[in-house]
Amino acid sequence: MNSVLQIIYNQIQKRPKSPALFSYVSNTYHPMSYLDMGLTAQQLSQWMAMHCDSGNRIIIWSTNNWQWTITDLAAQLCGAISIPLYPTTGNDQLDYILSDASPSIVFVDTLTNARLSTLSKISGLKKIIVFDDKRPDNAPDLVLRFSDTLSETTKPNTLN
Repeated sequence: MNSVLQIIYNQIQKRPKSPALFSYVSNTYHPMSYLDMGLTAQQLSQWMAMHCDSGNRIIIWSTNNWQWTITDLAAQLCGAISIPLYPTTGNDQLDYILSDASPSIVFVDTLTNARLSTLSKISGLKKIIVFDDKRPDNAPDLVLRFSDTLSETTKPNTLN
């Protein structure tokens, strides 16, 4: 049986320029090719490796979007353990999962004050990454925009 990464890398070799993901911006779908998806995941994986060790847990607390997919792939590439959270997860389940997981990094689609309050209770949390790139004014230094994580590393030209 092939892993998800093997399947994606096979598609990159067979169809590098074919659309793999779509983002919906301003009432228009924008394609991302298999190759670009792989390179962006590798780039984010480099950033993750600088901020967490292999085996550390990361949480993806988000609706489905292209950043979710890239983040999950990047976690696999750097050896982190990806834990998805539904945006509708109840507070009792949320508190248990966050406490039990002890994530190093949390990725969120949007960062509300309520989410920030919940996440600030996590001991050992190193970074909170916001997919929608809206960083609240009162956010602590550990909050970064998704685009900032990518700008901290160089996008590779080829896949490793």
